[in-house]
Amino acid sequence: MTLPIIAAAAFMAAAGPCDRDAADRAAITAIIESVTMLAERGDFEALERLFAPTVYVDYSSLSGAPAQKTAARDLLAGWAAVLPGFDRTRHVQTDLTIDVPVAGRANIASDVQADHWLGDEVWTVRGRYLFELQRDDAQWRVTAMTFQLQDEVGSRTLLSLAAERVSNRAGD
Repeated sequence: MTLPIIAAAAFMAAAGPCDRDAADRAAITAIIESVTMLAERGDFEALERLFAPTVYVDYSSLSGAPAQKTAARDLLAGWAAVLPGFDRTRHVQTDLTIDVPVAGRANIASDVQADHWLGDEVWTVRGRYLFELQRDDAQWRVTAMTFQLQDEVGSRTLLSLAAERVSNRAGD
């Protein structure tokens, strides 16, 4: 378990009924921030625990592929087949907003910039993430994520080169 998640869990355990909203917001913030942090670290096992078993994923503004429901394990296997192939990545989320319209459900939006380096080249995407989380028992889990592309600099060919690197490492 990662430090932000542990801290949020401890905060929630200590929270009384009056502090439930603050506890939920702390837990939700920790989960959203942990998604990008764990992806960068390549800790896909820990990352999977933040997602519901099935998640709605929409990267259509970036990839052109239609949005779909998929197993969290399959989503993360896709990330694991590409992200470790970069020399370095950096995903920064800012302007996080949380809306809890009904108990046990949350809508989160954040601005994001994702930098992906391979050699001397960098591919950067900027946009907005929209997450939906649902609480089952005491744990919030990501049930949907949408990326809305706003800007892109560099070449997407770095994605296929990174995937090729991961594939070649697996074959060694």
